[in-house]
Amino acid sequence: MKVMYRVWWAFLGLACAALGGYLIVADPNMRTTGLICAPIGLAVFGIQVFMLVSRGNK
Repeated sequence: MKVMYRVWWAFLGLACAALGGYLIVADPNMRTTGLICAPIGLAVFGIQVFMLVSRGNK
């Protein structure tokens, strides 16, 4: 169950990073939001992948 939880949060982090990247490129009015959203999404994704790789299903 924990593995699916971590995969789900990794997916959400990646989606947040993609949304942030889209906002940075496509919409000048939302660039600040994109600059906040993209690194947070990448951090969530990176943490979840690290936890999956290092600890597995513990």
